Amino acid sequence: MNKCFIKILAVVLFFAPIANAQSDDDFFKRLCAVSDGKGSFYNIDGIEIMHHSFPASFSEGEAKKQAHKYGVSRKTNLEKITPLPFDCYYAGKPEEVVPGVTKWVSTYLFANKDNTLSGVLFTFPQGRDTSFEFSFLQMLHDAAIPQSIFAFQTIDSINFAGRYIKLGRACRWMSVNNVQCPYLGQLNWSLHKDMKGAQNNVATQMAVNRGTKGLKVLTEEDINVVFEGAEVKARKLVVDITGVNSLLVGMSGGKTLTVYYVAAEIRGYNISCVMSTWNSDRHDASGLPPLIGEVMTIKN
Repeated sequence: MNKCFIKILAVVLFFAPIANAQSDDDFFKRLCAVSDGKGSFYNIDGIEIMHHSFPASFSEGEAKKQAHKYGVSRKTNLEKITPLPFDCYYAGKPEEVVPGVTKWVSTYLFANKDNTLSGVLFTFPQGRDTSFEFSFLQMLHDAAIPQSIFAFQTIDSINFAGRYIKLGRACRWMSVNNVQCPYLGQLNWSLHKDMKGAQNNVATQMAVNRGTKGLKVLTEEDINVVFEGAEVKARKLVVDITGVNSLLVGMSGGKTLTVYYVAAEIRGYNISCVMSTWNSDRHDASGLPPLIGEVMTIKN
Protein backbone atom coordinates (compact mmCIF):
# COMPACT_ATOMS: atom_id res chain seq x y z
CA MET A 1 0.00 0.00 0.00
CA ASN A 2 1.43 3.39 -0.98
CA LYS A 3 0.51 5.33 2.15
CA CYS A 4 2.47 8.42 1.04
CA PHE A 5 0.19 8.92 -1.94
CA ILE A 6 -2.89 8.37 0.16
CA LYS A 7 -1.82 10.84 2.85
CA ILE A 8 -0.44 13.67 0.72
CA LEU A 9 -2.97 13.86 -2.07
CA ALA A 10 -5.88 12.97 0.19
CA VAL A 11 -7.87 11.43 -2.61
CA VAL A 12 -8.32 8.09 -0.92
CA LEU A 13 -10.22 8.18 2.33
CA PHE A 14 -13.98 8.53 2.52
CA PHE A 15 -15.67 8.61 5.89
CA ALA A 16 -19.31 7.99 6.78
CA PRO A 17 -21.30 6.44 9.67
CA ILE A 18 -22.88 3.01 9.31
CA ALA A 19 -25.73 1.11 10.93
CA ASN A 20 -25.47 -2.13 12.89
CA ALA A 21 -23.94 -4.72 10.57
CA GLN A 22 -26.00 -7.59 11.94
CA SER A 23 -29.31 -5.93 10.95
CA ASP A 24 -28.06 -4.82 7.54
CA ASP A 25 -29.30 -7.12 4.76
CA ASP A 26 -26.95 -5.58 2.15
CA PHE A 27 -23.89 -5.58 4.39
CA PHE A 28 -21.82 -8.11 2.45
CA LYS A 29 -22.95 -6.59 -0.85
CA ARG A 30 -21.15 -3.38 0.12
CA LEU A 31 -18.23 -4.82 2.08
CA CYS A 32 -15.03 -5.06 0.00
CA ALA A 33 -11.59 -6.26 1.05
CA VAL A 34 -8.00 -6.86 -0.01
CA SER A 35 -5.33 -8.96 1.75
CA ASP A 36 -1.61 -8.42 1.32
CA GLY A 37 -0.65 -11.65 3.04
CA LYS A 38 0.18 -9.85 6.28
CA GLY A 39 -3.20 -8.34 7.05
CA SER A 40 -6.69 -7.68 5.71
CA PHE A 41 -8.06 -4.28 4.68
CA TYR A 42 -11.78 -3.54 4.42
CA ASN A 43 -14.01 -0.75 3.14
CA ILE A 44 -17.75 -0.35 3.67
CA ASP A 45 -19.73 2.89 3.47
CA GLY A 46 -16.32 4.57 3.27
CA ILE A 47 -15.11 3.27 6.64
CA GLU A 48 -11.55 1.95 6.45
CA ILE A 49 -10.68 -1.11 8.57
CA MET A 50 -7.34 -2.89 9.06
CA HIS A 51 -7.03 -6.32 10.69
CA HIS A 52 -3.86 -8.19 11.62
CA SER A 53 -3.31 -11.43 13.52
CA PHE A 54 -0.21 -11.86 15.66
CA PRO A 55 1.39 -15.19 16.65
CA ALA A 56 1.73 -14.09 20.28
CA SER A 57 -0.64 -15.32 22.96
CA PHE A 58 -3.26 -12.82 24.09
CA SER A 59 -2.53 -10.89 27.26
CA GLU A 60 -2.91 -7.31 28.46
CA GLY A 61 0.84 -6.82 28.23
CA GLU A 62 1.02 -8.17 24.68
CA ALA A 63 -1.98 -6.04 23.69
CA LYS A 64 -0.20 -2.91 24.93
CA LYS A 65 2.96 -3.98 23.12
CA GLN A 66 1.20 -4.37 19.76
CA ALA A 67 -1.11 -1.34 20.13
CA HIS A 68 1.65 1.12 19.22
CA LYS A 69 1.72 -0.41 15.70
CA TYR A 70 -1.68 1.23 15.25
CA GLY A 71 -0.51 4.62 16.42
CA VAL A 72 -1.46 4.17 20.07
CA SER A 73 1.02 5.80 22.42
CA ARG A 74 2.79 3.47 24.84
CA LYS A 75 1.58 5.79 27.62
CA THR A 76 -2.10 5.32 26.66
CA ASN A 77 -4.14 3.19 29.03
CA LEU A 78 -6.11 0.53 27.18
CA GLU A 79 -9.76 0.17 28.17
CA LYS A 80 -11.04 -3.36 28.76
CA ILE A 81 -14.22 -3.99 26.75
CA THR A 82 -16.79 -6.08 28.62
CA PRO A 83 -19.89 -6.36 26.32
CA LEU A 84 -18.08 -8.71 23.91
CA PRO A 85 -17.96 -12.46 24.70
CA PHE A 86 -14.17 -12.55 24.36
CA ASP A 87 -11.27 -10.63 25.90
CA CYS A 88 -10.73 -7.27 24.23
CA TYR A 89 -8.95 -3.94 24.85
CA TYR A 90 -9.68 -0.56 23.25
CA ALA A 91 -8.10 2.83 22.65
CA GLY A 92 -9.57 5.64 20.55
CA LYS A 93 -9.13 9.29 19.68
CA PRO A 94 -10.25 11.97 17.23
CA GLU A 95 -7.78 13.15 14.61
CA GLU A 96 -8.15 16.34 12.61
CA VAL A 97 -7.57 15.67 8.89
CA VAL A 98 -7.88 19.32 7.86
CA PRO A 99 -9.62 22.23 9.61
CA GLY A 100 -13.31 21.36 9.76
CA VAL A 101 -12.87 17.64 9.05
CA THR A 102 -12.16 15.30 11.97
CA LYS A 103 -11.94 11.52 11.76
CA TRP A 104 -12.23 9.09 14.65
CA VAL A 105 -9.74 6.25 15.04
CA SER A 106 -10.65 3.19 17.14
CA THR A 107 -8.07 0.51 17.93
CA TYR A 108 -8.97 -2.89 19.34
CA LEU A 109 -6.76 -5.76 20.50
CA PHE A 110 -8.72 -8.98 21.09
CA ALA A 111 -8.29 -12.68 21.76
CA ASN A 112 -8.87 -15.10 18.90
CA LYS A 113 -10.50 -18.47 19.53
CA ASP A 114 -7.04 -20.06 19.83
CA ASN A 115 -6.05 -17.31 22.31
CA THR A 116 -3.68 -15.61 19.86
CA LEU A 117 -3.88 -11.84 19.45
CA SER A 118 -5.62 -9.82 16.75
CA GLY A 119 -5.47 -6.07 16.17
CA VAL A 120 -8.13 -4.00 14.38
CA LEU A 121 -8.10 -0.33 13.38
CA PHE A 122 -11.35 1.45 12.43
CA THR A 123 -11.25 4.91 10.84
CA PHE A 124 -14.42 7.03 10.53
CA PRO A 125 -15.55 10.52 11.57
CA GLN A 126 -17.55 12.25 14.25
CA GLY A 127 -17.38 9.83 17.11
CA ARG A 128 -17.43 6.09 17.57
CA ASP A 129 -20.13 3.79 16.30
CA THR A 130 -19.74 1.07 18.88
CA SER A 131 -22.63 -0.96 17.48
CA PHE A 132 -20.85 -1.34 14.16
CA GLU A 133 -17.46 -1.88 15.78
CA PHE A 134 -18.69 -4.66 18.05
CA SER A 135 -20.57 -6.37 15.22
CA PHE A 136 -17.53 -6.32 12.97
CA LEU A 137 -15.23 -7.54 15.74
CA GLN A 138 -17.60 -10.44 16.39
CA MET A 139 -17.54 -11.36 12.70
CA LEU A 140 -13.73 -11.30 12.67
CA HIS A 141 -13.57 -13.39 15.83
CA ASP A 142 -16.02 -15.93 14.37
CA ALA A 143 -14.35 -15.95 10.92
CA ALA A 144 -17.78 -15.04 9.53
CA ILE A 145 -16.61 -12.77 6.70
CA PRO A 146 -16.86 -14.62 3.36
CA GLN A 147 -13.78 -14.92 1.17
CA SER A 148 -15.90 -13.88 -1.82
CA ILE A 149 -15.67 -10.21 -0.80
CA PHE A 150 -11.86 -10.22 -1.20
CA ALA A 151 -10.27 -8.90 -4.39
CA PHE A 152 -7.09 -10.47 -5.73
CA GLN A 153 -3.97 -8.61 -4.62
CA THR A 154 -2.58 -8.69 -8.16
CA ILE A 155 -4.99 -6.73 -10.32
CA ASP A 156 -6.24 -8.15 -13.59
CA SER A 157 -9.77 -6.79 -13.34
CA ILE A 158 -11.89 -4.94 -10.78
CA ASN A 159 -15.46 -5.40 -9.60
CA PHE A 160 -16.78 -1.86 -9.98
CA ALA A 161 -20.20 -1.86 -8.31
CA GLY A 162 -21.27 -5.10 -9.94
CA ARG A 163 -19.47 -4.68 -13.28
CA TYR A 164 -16.10 -6.28 -13.94
CA ILE A 165 -13.63 -4.04 -15.75
CA LYS A 166 -10.57 -5.62 -17.38
CA LEU A 167 -7.40 -3.68 -16.56
CA GLY A 168 -4.37 -5.88 -17.09
CA ARG A 169 -1.49 -6.17 -14.64
CA ALA A 170 0.05 -2.70 -14.86
CA CYS A 171 -2.39 -1.32 -12.27
CA ARG A 172 -2.10 -1.56 -8.47
CA TRP A 173 -4.21 -1.26 -5.36
CA MET A 174 -3.58 1.89 -3.34
CA SER A 175 -6.13 0.76 -0.74
CA VAL A 176 -9.45 -1.10 -0.83
CA ASN A 177 -11.53 0.06 -3.83
CA ASN A 178 -8.72 2.40 -4.83
CA VAL A 179 -6.84 1.48 -8.00
CA GLN A 180 -4.13 3.42 -9.82
CA CYS A 181 -2.85 2.69 -13.31
CA PRO A 182 0.41 4.57 -13.99
CA TYR A 183 -0.18 7.39 -16.49
CA LEU A 184 -3.76 6.14 -17.05
CA GLY A 185 -5.59 7.62 -14.03
CA GLN A 186 -6.90 6.56 -10.63
CA LEU A 187 -10.31 5.42 -9.34
CA ASN A 188 -11.33 5.45 -5.69
CA TRP A 189 -14.86 4.42 -4.80
CA SER A 190 -17.05 3.32 -1.92
CA LEU A 191 -20.44 1.60 -1.73
CA HIS A 192 -23.04 3.05 0.63
CA LYS A 193 -26.25 2.03 2.31
CA ASP A 194 -28.07 5.09 0.93
CA MET A 195 -27.51 8.01 -1.41
CA LYS A 196 -27.16 10.46 1.47
CA GLY A 197 -24.10 8.54 2.64
CA ALA A 198 -22.58 8.67 -0.85
CA GLN A 199 -23.22 12.41 -1.14
CA ASN A 200 -21.77 13.08 2.31
CA ASN A 201 -18.68 11.11 1.38
CA VAL A 202 -18.12 13.22 -1.72
CA ALA A 203 -18.66 16.46 0.22
CA THR A 204 -16.20 15.36 2.91
CA GLN A 205 -13.53 14.41 0.40
CA MET A 206 -13.83 17.75 -1.40
CA ALA A 207 -13.40 19.50 1.95
CA VAL A 208 -10.25 17.44 2.58
CA ASN A 209 -8.80 18.30 -0.80
CA ARG A 210 -9.55 22.00 -0.40
CA GLY A 211 -7.94 22.07 3.03
CA THR A 212 -4.86 19.89 2.46
CA LYS A 213 -1.61 21.74 3.04
CA GLY A 214 0.44 22.20 -0.12
CA LEU A 215 -2.53 21.84 -2.47
CA LYS A 216 -4.03 24.89 -4.17
CA VAL A 217 -7.39 24.69 -5.96
CA LEU A 218 -7.03 26.49 -9.31
CA THR A 219 -10.54 25.94 -10.70
CA GLU A 220 -13.75 24.33 -9.47
CA GLU A 221 -16.94 23.68 -11.44
CA ASP A 222 -19.90 21.34 -11.93
CA ILE A 223 -19.96 19.43 -15.21
CA ASN A 224 -22.48 17.12 -16.86
CA VAL A 225 -21.25 13.55 -17.21
CA VAL A 226 -22.48 10.04 -17.97
CA PHE A 227 -21.23 7.85 -15.13
CA GLU A 228 -21.78 4.12 -15.68
CA GLY A 229 -24.80 4.94 -17.83
CA ALA A 230 -26.32 7.46 -15.40
CA GLU A 231 -26.51 11.15 -16.38
CA VAL A 232 -25.32 13.05 -13.31
CA LYS A 233 -23.40 16.13 -12.22
CA ALA A 234 -19.74 15.75 -11.34
CA ARG A 235 -17.69 18.25 -9.38
CA LYS A 236 -14.37 18.98 -11.08
CA LEU A 237 -11.38 20.43 -9.25
CA VAL A 238 -8.06 21.30 -10.84
CA VAL A 239 -5.42 21.39 -8.12
CA ASP A 240 -1.90 22.82 -8.19
CA ILE A 241 0.40 20.21 -6.59
CA THR A 242 3.71 22.02 -6.96
CA GLY A 243 3.59 22.88 -3.25
CA VAL A 244 3.57 19.19 -2.27
CA ASN A 245 6.93 17.72 -1.31
CA SER A 246 6.54 14.09 -2.39
CA LEU A 247 8.71 11.55 -4.15
CA LEU A 248 5.67 10.27 -6.01
CA VAL A 249 4.75 13.75 -7.19
CA GLY A 250 8.29 14.25 -8.45
CA MET A 251 8.28 10.91 -10.26
CA SER A 252 4.95 11.66 -11.94
CA GLY A 253 6.25 14.82 -13.55
CA GLY A 254 2.87 16.36 -12.80
CA LYS A 255 2.16 19.94 -11.85
CA THR A 256 -1.62 19.75 -11.56
CA LEU A 257 -4.09 17.10 -10.48
CA THR A 258 -7.62 17.05 -11.90
CA VAL A 259 -10.14 15.40 -9.60
CA TYR A 260 -13.75 14.43 -10.41
CA TYR A 261 -16.27 13.69 -7.63
CA VAL A 262 -19.47 11.76 -8.31
CA ALA A 263 -22.28 10.31 -6.19
CA ALA A 264 -24.74 8.15 -8.13
CA GLU A 265 -27.03 5.13 -8.00
CA ILE A 266 -25.94 2.47 -10.47
CA ARG A 267 -27.07 -1.14 -10.78
CA GLY A 268 -28.72 -0.95 -7.36
CA TYR A 269 -25.57 0.41 -5.66
CA ASN A 270 -25.19 3.83 -4.05
CA ILE A 271 -21.65 4.78 -4.96
CA SER A 272 -19.31 7.66 -4.21
CA CYS A 273 -16.36 7.90 -6.54
CA VAL A 274 -13.29 10.11 -6.75
CA MET A 275 -11.40 9.98 -10.06
CA SER A 276 -8.04 11.69 -10.40
CA THR A 277 -5.49 12.29 -13.12
CA TRP A 278 -2.13 14.06 -13.34
CA ASN A 279 -1.61 16.55 -16.15
CA SER A 280 1.26 14.28 -17.24
CA ASP A 281 -1.05 11.25 -17.67
CA ARG A 282 -2.07 10.00 -21.08
CA HIS A 283 -5.42 11.54 -22.13
CA ASP A 284 -7.71 10.74 -25.03
CA ALA A 285 -9.61 13.22 -27.20
CA SER A 286 -12.25 13.72 -24.50
CA GLY A 287 -9.59 14.92 -22.06
CA LEU A 288 -9.90 11.87 -19.81
CA PRO A 289 -7.27 9.21 -19.14
CA PRO A 290 -8.22 5.65 -20.18
CA LEU A 291 -9.03 4.36 -16.67
CA ILE A 292 -11.49 7.17 -15.91
CA GLY A 293 -12.88 6.83 -19.43
CA GLU A 294 -13.88 3.26 -18.54
CA VAL A 295 -16.59 4.55 -16.17
CA MET A 296 -17.30 8.15 -17.18
CA THR A 297 -17.71 10.36 -20.23
CA ILE A 298 -18.12 14.13 -20.29
CA LYS A 299 -21.24 15.50 -21.98
CA ASN A 300 -20.74 18.41 -24.36
